[in-house]
Amino acid sequence: MKSKALTALTALLLGAAMGVTFAAPSLAGTIPHGQDKTATRPAAAAGSTAAAGSTAAAGSTAAAGSTAAAGSTADADAGPLCEGWGNPVPGKPGPCSVAPYTTHNFQNEYTTSYWGMPPDQDTAPGGAWANCTNYVAFVESTVYGVSAPKPALPVNATDWAAGAQKDGFTVNHTPTVGSVAQWYANDNSPVIGADGHVAIVEQVGPNDSYIVVSQDNWHTDTDYYGWAKILNEPDTPGTEPWPDNFIHFFSGGQATLSYSQPDRLIQSTGNLYWTADQTVQGRSTAVVYRASKTNEPGQEQILYQELSLPTSRVDFEAITYAYVGGTWYGYFVANYPAQDKSQIKRVPLTGGTAVVLATSPALIGNRDLVTDGSSLYWADAGGIRKMAITGGTVQTLVSGETFAHLGLDGPVLYYSSGNSILTVPTSGGTSTTVVSASSAITAIHPPSASNGVLWGEANGSVYSFDGDIYYQLQAPVAGVSVTSVSVAGNYIIWGDCFPQWCQVSGNDNGSVVSVATSGIPVDVQGDPGGWYWGDSGGLEKFSV
Repeated sequence: MKSKALTALTALLLGAAMGVTFAAPSLAGTIPHGQDKTATRPAAAAGSTAAAGSTAAAGSTAAAGSTAAAGSTADADAGPLCEGWGNPVPGKPGPCSVAPYTTHNFQNEYTTSYWGMPPDQDTAPGGAWANCTNYVAFVESTVYGVSAPKPALPVNATDWAAGAQKDGFTVNHTPTVGSVAQWYANDNSPVIGADGHVAIVEQVGPNDSYIVVSQDNWHTDTDYYGWAKILNEPDTPGTEPWPDNFIHFFSGGQATLSYSQPDRLIQSTGNLYWTADQTVQGRSTAVVYRASKTNEPGQEQILYQELSLPTSRVDFEAITYAYVGGTWYGYFVANYPAQDKSQIKRVPLTGGTAVVLATSPALIGNRDLVTDGSSLYWADAGGIRKMAITGGTVQTLVSGETFAHLGLDGPVLYYSSGNSILTVPTSGGTSTTVVSASSAITAIHPPSASNGVLWGEANGSVYSFDGDIYYQLQAPVAGVSVTSVSVAGNYIIWGDCFPQWCQVSGNDNGSVVSVATSGIPVDVQGDPGGWYWGDSGGLEKFSV
């Protein structure tokens, strides 16, 4: 993986240039992929016929704007999702430079050989710069940090599974994000050509019901590049079939750590702590959990729980922790909506009885709770509050009804209010506006050693602000709102939901990895070894 997540982006967006819309998570290209070695070739037009030997249906005509090949009876959701680097083509899916898709910046790299693969495939029309194996080698090496296999893999994709097995890599029938989908020669002929085909698995559906791949040298795609959804079903004539194998060069992957669905989540060095609410047999239960970062479902520990009737239910939300007087404690918000009351409670991180430290002056709901080890800070419906870590008098730092998201950076507390991010000294004083955004702030992360303040917006954009420089990590996307943003090793990570799916994305110096989630991702965070979040499937982990 690369070093600082934003180094390569510095020159892209400065100060007032926030209106520039390079469509993160990919970077805008400067070299047309349609460029022949000697002359520019035209992009594949809607309704054009794929060349013989193509990895698309040779001799068949793709229906303009369709999501499956012409004449296909496949699910309408199957087929092309995006095509090309960035210039829309009438009647075709939109470009892959627009989130939630990405080009992985290959438009600037496709003439370079990776893992010894030729950039130009001999079956590509007119000697075009297009090769599926070189694209896969590029993504595996630059995005997932995989060194070139030794001995070198065969040139033709049809031989990759055997070559990878000889090199000691796992080859099976189980897709994972970052694995390589591989097809043998002439699979679902004539869809797959005589050289076979490989692609990058970008998303995996529930129970392996489908995959989403990105691929190069797919001749019906604009610029020969695109993303496609493939259903785990018997082959349909004229459509891209389910792969024959999945090659796991990248050792990471996604796993469910607990089936308990987190309301809020926080990590320590080796553990995860979260709150969860559920109703069982007419009883409302609110729980505080603890689990290791390698937890297996069912091994998580209940630190504390409260039972109540649904008509007077309790709702546990934000959670944090601190080391006080020789003991580690968890601090969490307990809401009692029927009583219009919120409390701050403390429980030992080994489990035990919870102690009420304070009743908040106003309802907290799902607003944030943070600590610097000596004091607790939270937002409620009436302002931003501060209290000693051991309890006592509740102090109001800022009065107002629009605060929700908090973050600490030493003696400075960051908070959101509408379209703005402000700071206030933790000792009290005047607030200062740091960021004025174009839409409501939906998530923030305070400055860290390698990044400025991070935030997500209701318009789907993700930014960082470091001094006087703005970095755009994701451009605004209609109908998308960012749920959380954080830092995990070299990655800046965030969660959001698109019309196509919900996902967690990570940006490491322009290299982007995205993982589909089961519903809205909650409190995305991580470390150099993995990302963690909650969704409707439970507590999730993606190893990197």
